[in-house]
Amino acid sequence: MVKGFKVFILRGNVIDLAVAVVIGAAFTALVIYFVFVVPMKKMLDISSRRKQPIEADPTEVDLLMQIRDLLRDQPAAETAQSHCSRSTDAKVE
Repeated sequence: MVKGFKVFILRGNVIDLAVAVVIGAAFTALVIYFVFVVPMKKMLDISSRRKQPIEADPTEVDLLMQIRDLLRDQPAAETAQSHCSRSTDAKVE
């Protein structure tokens, strides 16, 4: 076995062997890329397109804050008139 290897080395096929190893390694990397990486990337792209942000319903606190802000933004005279009209309507009846 060692004798056959020695003859092989002395024949000058070491360069051929080195080229074959390099080509084999490059081909292996290429195959791994196309077999595993490309399909995985495509699946991730598809799944990321399907994900859409979901808007949650406003909580009770958010609704109360919105009502507070709307009431605060109303003019003071309009608010006072609505309170007065309610109290006078109750007295008239």
